[in-house]
Amino acid sequence: MAPSTYVIGIDVGGTHIRIGAVDASGAVLRHQILSSRQYLTLPDPMGALVERIATFRDETPGQARGVCIGIP
Repeated sequence: MAPSTYVIGIDVGGTHIRIGAVDASGAVLRHQILSSRQYLTLPDPMGALVERIATFRDETPGQARGVCIGIP
């Protein structure tokens, strides 16, 4: 059986960063809510976010087919 696939969606807001994995049927497989302030105070906030996304991907069963990020 082929591994399940999903896409990762990220919403970066002023208060929270939301990360979710969604399959082809639209079912949310997994999600996390992080504090935006925690990342904004880091020397390299985008680098830290990329690392968090990679960890999220590695911890989610199946294969990620893409990533979509919304940033205001």
